[in-house]
Amino acid sequence: MIGPALLTRLGVRSPEARGMALGMTAHAVGTSVALQESEECGAFAALAMSLMGVATAVFLPLAVSVIV
Repeated sequence: MIGPALLTRLGVRSPEARGMALGMTAHAVGTSVALQESEECGAFAALAMSLMGVATAVFLPLAVSVIV
């Protein structure tokens, strides 16, 4: 997985930001990797993954109704 290395290269050091980025983009695999970094990073990754699921459930029907 390239996410942690890319975040380090970009200078992202905050466990909150790293967890949110990994959880939003890589979902379960990103959350697993975030948990390996730290518990705090993993907690934010799980939160981000959950929020993305809710956002998808809310906004996808709206987007489909606009397109169709």
